[in-house]
Amino acid sequence: MGFDLTGLNPESNTPQPVWTKEDPWVMKTEYDIDTGTSRQQCEINPQLREEYDDFMKSRMEWQDNTEGAYFRNNVWFWRPLWNFVTGCCADILTEGDIENGYMNDGHIISKTKSKRIASRLRRFFKDGSVDAYESWYARQISQLKEDDWNKNYPFSIQNVREFERFCEHSGGFEIY
Repeated sequence: MGFDLTGLNPESNTPQPVWTKEDPWVMKTEYDIDTGTSRQQCEINPQLREEYDDFMKSRMEWQDNTEGAYFRNNVWFWRPLWNFVTGCCADILTEGDIENGYMNDGHIISKTKSKRIASRLRRFFKDGSVDAYESWYARQISQLKEDDWNKNYPFSIQNVREFERFCEHSGGFEIY
């Protein structure tokens, strides 16, 4: 499981690729005569497969080359990052923002909040707070028992830096 953050209006000189053709997804139903059950699954229309794959490739390239378009973390990295962000930005985020940031159900953080988060993170980098937090976090993790699953949640300064850049250029974001 992971967290995929999509910028609402990322800063870019290149327009985002948009799929303008018919819906490429079709519903396929399979029947099992022996059990009398059916199973439905969604798949790409074979006639549109190559074109849709090309579109998705261009979209991913756009996301990779556009600051603020996309930020991804697996659950192990996201939780410590979001804990840090909510701790240093509690006056920026609402209780709903904080709680829904731990879910990946499409919660929206506005452009204003996103810019304020980025600004706060830059300030915390400048004054050494991020480095101090990393040291504190490492000490906390080292004191856990070897079989404590919380040891699997790393805190990364580089991850904070990438998130700060994403927030600065995203134009607000959705959390999935």
